[in-house]
Amino acid sequence: MTEKLGVELSLPHSNRSRRREQPDYRSFYDEELAEAVGRRYQEDCAAFGYSF
Repeated sequence: MTEKLGVELSLPHSNRSRRREQPDYRSFYDEELAEAVGRRYQEDCAAFGYSF
């Protein structure tokens, strides 16, 4: 992007996150909750190809 603008810029990495193993978000859903979320966001899931 800076090349397109003709600007030389270097930003430092500050407040860098420390990656650690995160549990898969699906592990927080039981069957009932997954079905409720699926019904609520049915259009979004279809439009964007989401599955869970």
